[in-house]
Amino acid sequence: MNKVRNKYSKFMGLWLATLFLGVFCASGVKADGPGYLVAEVFSIPDYNTKVPDNSFTDIGIDGKTGNISLVNDYAWSEIPYKNGKLNFKRSFIAPTKGYKLKAIANNPNGVYVFDVLANSIMADRKNYKVSVKINNPTGMAYHKGKIYVADKSTGKIYKLRLIKGRAEVMQTFKAHNSICGLASDGSFLYSCDSNNIYKYDFDMNKTLIYKLNVFISGITLSGPGEILAIAKNKRKIYRFKF
Repeated sequence: MNKVRNKYSKFMGLWLATLFLGVFCASGVKADGPGYLVAEVFSIPDYNTKVPDNSFTDIGIDGKTGNISLVNDYAWSEIPYKNGKLNFKRSFIAPTKGYKLKAIANNPNGVYVFDVLANSIMADRKNYKVSVKINNPTGMAYHKGKIYVADKSTGKIYKLRLIKGRAEVMQTFKAHNSICGLASDGSFLYSCDSNNIYKYDFDMNKTLIYKLNVFISGITLSGPGEILAIAKNKRKIYRFKF
């Protein structure tokens, strides 16, 4: 009887350990395993204008106002965001004629935006001409004093420094397939494809993958343990907690 009890105890201990490990991995805590994030969904209003607003390509947070900023090839939209609440009643959309804005990065004093037509980064009423041609910038982040830009067409991430009206390439890294966004929490860099978010270590190695239950086209870090994403081909914003 004791032998049976001992075998049963060992079996239960192994089963509980396996169960615990599965929960641990699913929470996104394990550094070398996938996490799973479920989206909280917010619908962007129909602004009833001639400006296309059915989908946006990137999302950022204005460091000065706290507003959520959205871009597509034709428009710029802002949504006040405070204490975890989106104020759609005070949001707006505006055309960006003469510019083709593809990516946004959070800026302590506002935002950085990438204009494809000029191949430049705009911030603080200044333009910084990029030293290489970036045809399809699908993500941008301000990370530890430098700008990181993902170019989906070349499969590269560029580390840039802004100096004297130019954005000069400092380093180049290989991007994962279908990269569509970049973000920073001040310590770590993050990227995404349509339904995964990746976290990088200090050597630009991917250390963690968050799998998503929705499809996205851009991300931003909006606070500790909080990611906002813009939906792919939908007028929606997703919020993830991790």
